[in-house]
This record gives sequence, C-alpha cells and structure tokens, in this order.
Amino acid sequence: MTVRLPKTQEICAREGCVTTVWSRGLCKSDYMKAYRAGTLPPKPVRERCKNGHQLVQGARQKVCRVCQKGHRDKWNENNREHYNALAVVSVQRRRALQCSAKGVFSYKGWEDRKSYYAGRCWLQLEGCTGVGDTIDYVIPLSKGGTNWPANLRPACRSCNSRKKNKSLKELEQVS
Repeated sequence: MTVRLPKTQEICAREGCVTTVWSRGLCKSDYMKAYRAGTLPPKPVRERCKNGHQLVQGARQKVCRVCQKGHRDKWNENNREHYNALAVVSVQRRRALQCSAKGVFSYKGWEDRKSYYAGRCWLQLEGCTGVGDTIDYVIPLSKGGTNWPANLRPACRSCNSRKKNKSLKELEQVS
C-alpha cells in the first residue's frame, strides 16, 4: 500500500495572512474580495508543448495529449503489420483470461510458432488460402485448451472459421 504525503501548503500572498492558498495565490476570503473588486491577479500561465498545445496539468513529460496521439498514430501507421499483430495477441490474451485458460504467449512466441510452420495454414481444408494469418487453438479455449504457444497454430481465415471451436477429431468426423 502506498502512502501519499500531503503536498506542501502554500500561504496566501497577501501580507500578514497565514491562511493556505485557495486559488491564484490567495486564500478564499482574499480571493472573493479581489473578485468583487475586479482586481484578481492573472491566471498562472500553463506550460505548453513545442507545438503550442497546453500540457496536461501535472504532466511529467513535455508532450501534450494531442502531440502524443499524433506520435502514436504515426507509429501505428509506419508499423502497421507489427501493430496489427500486437492487437491480435492482446485480443487472444483477453479471450484466454475470460475462459480462465492457463498459459501465456507473447508476440515473439507467436512469431516463433508462425515461423515454425513457415507462415502456412496448418489445417489445409478445402478452400484454404494457405497463408496462416490468424491464431488457431489446437484444443479450443472453450473446451479447456491452454494459451501456451504449444497449443497455437497459424491458420488461414477460411480454415479457422470452418474449424470454429471443434477439436481435430470433431472436425474429421464432420468432414
């Protein structure tokens, strides 16, 4: 459990006042007096990123949300294949968690499995395109299969959708 220490309390800017700051360097009563009189001190200038956007208050980095999203979108566009593969792995990981399946695989583990099968579909059913671009579970997660790399195989979309959640024996009986 983390313990948060209180921030150092600032004292009101008015001479002789020892009350903690409420806003713009003034305590609440002095702020209200200045507000009514129309003599409020100017708002503190917020820091800006190199492109002129306002930084998020309390931000550690000197990049605003707009620029950060721009950097992320640019990276995703330049690394589309890697980004899609990471998305697929995270979806499969979420599915495995929902099914309470044991085991974990990483992007590198999936790439190793694909290279072991030379990127080809391992099922080779009728109408197969031959390119193993989706993750197939030999023993489906819904039937107690694990999420270990040994249970993963590359399969083309048509074979993977035809197999659905059947085991190999069930698939052979249907065919």
